[in-house]
Amino acid sequence: MNNEAWFGKHRAYRRETRRRPQLEVLEDRLLLSASFGEIEPNNRKGQATSFSFPEDGIVQLSGTSLSKSDKDFFVFTAAATGTVDVQVSYDGAPAKLKVENSLGVKVFETEPNDGNNGGTMNVVAGQTYFLRLRSQQPTSSAYLVDLVFSGGGGGGGGG
Repeated sequence: MNNEAWFGKHRAYRRETRRRPQLEVLEDRLLLSASFGEIEPNNRKGQATSFSFPEDGIVQLSGTSLSKSDKDFFVFTAAATGTVDVQVSYDGAPAKLKVENSLGVKVFETEPNDGNNGGTMNVVAGQTYFLRLRSQQPTSSAYLVDLVFSGGGGGGGGG
């Protein structure tokens, strides 16, 4: 059989098996909008790693507290009043999160030894907030903190 005869015979077959594009609906997913890792030294509020919430209000913080005495500070200033949903996860020793405003008033705290690793806190526009993470044991804790701001027009500018 020559090439022309073979192609002529199979051309009709290829036309019959053409497929039309199909659309597949995927579930809604939140994409990680902004991620900030600790920058050493950050053992005091004055050395805190500054972050800000992007327009979609989603932030993830990461780092490692080497021991109970290693404190990791982050800071942001709320651009709008609203709430921030907080979830802390860790690998190794439990990691505890404490949040204070610029006046030193505690506004949120987790209790990982009691199974409390998240919750919701209120923030006020223009107020600065310090987040402190540290291991609850003498061993290290690698942590991730997921923050989702709900309010008007983004959660905050840099601290």
